[in-house]
Amino acid sequence: MKQEKKKSLYGMTSSALMTAVICMMAPLSIPVGPVSMTMQNFVLGLTAVVLGGKRALISYLIYLLLGIAGLPVFSDYSAGIDKIFGPTGGFLIGFLFVILFGGLAADWAIRRWGCRHLKTIVCCSLALIGGNCVLYLIGVLWFGYIQQIPPKASAGVCVVPFIVPDLVKLSLAAFTGLSVRYALGRAGRCPSIR
Repeated sequence: MKQEKKKSLYGMTSSALMTAVICMMAPLSIPVGPVSMTMQNFVLGLTAVVLGGKRALISYLIYLLLGIAGLPVFSDYSAGIDKIFGPTGGFLIGFLFVILFGGLAADWAIRRWGCRHLKTIVCCSLALIGGNCVLYLIGVLWFGYIQQIPPKASAGVCVVPFIVPDLVKLSLAAFTGLSVRYALGRAGRCPSIR
């Protein structure tokens, strides 16, 4: 029973901590036309790999609720429900897939090979990139619908300028996240991690 309470406390604390990290890093952005280049891909990929699927999803949903409630945690320090229904709102929804794909892949790969195996790094990177492809699809369709432009034009604005930076950010997120998870496991802070 005591071990179960400790595990539950660790889960709540780690989710809250990663929510705070998301809130600090996600608003950082560089304007690139109507869509800004942000740190969201990196920090959400990192969250997915460090926390795993379930805890990372909780952390991201708390972040969304804080932004909807009015805290300036979205890109360019914006906030509110209007951001969800605005031109880039599809990306905020699409990030759920980055979290789910990356988190579930991290949990599976770590159980199978451990944190420090090359196969785990590749698996997590590919899962995050796969989730990012779903993110792109949702974001492009949403942006095109709101702006009344065809998907090809929407992709030119929302995807093409970001492909290479996003690949780099997601690969770094996988590597960094696995390093953090390994360190937590070695410190005995996360018993399910080896």
